[in-house]
Amino acid sequence: MGEAIVKRLVSAGATVITTARTVPGDMQSSVLFIQADVSKPDGIETVVNGVRERLGGIDILVNNVGGSSAPVGGALAMNDDD
Repeated sequence: MGEAIVKRLVSAGATVITTARTVPGDMQSSVLFIQADVSKPDGIETVVNGVRERLGGIDILVNNVGGSSAPVGGALAMNDDD
């Protein structure tokens, strides 16, 4: 699903930065990539800093994490300890 989202945004002319724990072998050359594990605070910091350095900020954020142990209510019900 993440790959389809990236392809659609790129085809619409968006500058896309994607992230994963490992570098995809078939990533489009027009896509920027930041290697990080976003399930950990330092991974999130890596992504935030990388986006700021490359683009200055974010216009659209798509969270397409493969799995979640979030409580009922999702991200809005979570605190930093989660």
